[in-house]
Amino acid sequence: RQFTTATTLDPAFGDAWAQLSRLWTLSYLLIRPTAEAASQARDAATRAQQLAPGSPHTAIARGVYAMVVEEESERGLEILRAGRRHSPNSVDLVIFEGLGLREVGRGDEAITAFLNHLAVEDRVSASTQNQALNAIVFLYRRVLGRDVPQLGELVRARKPRRLPVARKPSEARSVLSRRD
Repeated sequence: RQFTTATTLDPAFGDAWAQLSRLWTLSYLLIRPTAEAASQARDAATRAQQLAPGSPHTAIARGVYAMVVEEESERGLEILRAGRRHSPNSVDLVIFEGLGLREVGRGDEAITAFLNHLAVEDRVSASTQNQALNAIVFLYRRVLGRDVPQLGELVRARKPRRLPVARKPSEARSVLSRRD
């Protein structure tokens, strides 16, 4: 209701159209798969694409619509990936791409994409990426009781270079003189 009000008050509000499309798509998926819900979701996603083509919300709306209503998972994934190329720091796009990959039986790619996103886009420390990887291993082994899927090309976060402590010339002479 709020997004319908937002689009009525400001018909040029692209992100509101995108969110409205997602709601209609969820309605189609979870409540009733009617032609009206499919049509409303498609029309809202089309309007979002016209108004905000580079918005991560638009990419999510279009990708989810393709996956759920049109039942074209690969096309939906490609829309989400294109959105990530345009908005690489969108956590929502990373999450929806991961859900899409899991849906088509490629959860291992989702895990790799997430860990690579941490290293490349978020530029987290090596210890943060390792902690995320260890949490995933714990989830699979201890909670789910399953083997950890094979991970693809994992980009490792870089360990920071440690710079030597700078000394004043007088301090260096003092240290060297005590070497005897």
